[in-house]
Amino acid sequence: MKKEQLCRWTVGLLLLTTSLCACYGPFTLTKDLHRWNGDLGQSVATNAPAKSRAQQAKWTNEAVFVAFMILPVYEVAVMADAVVLNSIHFWTGQDTLANSAAKKSGSRKSGGKS
Repeated sequence: MKKEQLCRWTVGLLLLTTSLCACYGPFTLTKDLHRWNGDLGQSVATNAPAKSRAQQAKWTNEAVFVAFMILPVYEVAVMADAVVLNSIHFWTGQDTLANSAAKKSGSRKSGGKS
């Protein structure tokens, strides 16, 4: 009984925490994952003839998308963004993934809107 009550309290606190944040956030992790999938299709199709390059990239992107939906990669990325990374962005005002990407590339791009 105590374990069930602890689970209910934990879920309730998580829901309360995310509802009180009121920050849409940049969803940087999810965007980076989506961008990576698009870039993967382009890089796989570079050796194909021009006409079939777009077709091959489309099928590669679709195959990776379906695989990531079956294995809950997108779901985990969205949950990590919504619960952890967007909460950090709300409370600190800094987008942790955008800051690390900016340091790697040498630019100083800002995160998203709160």
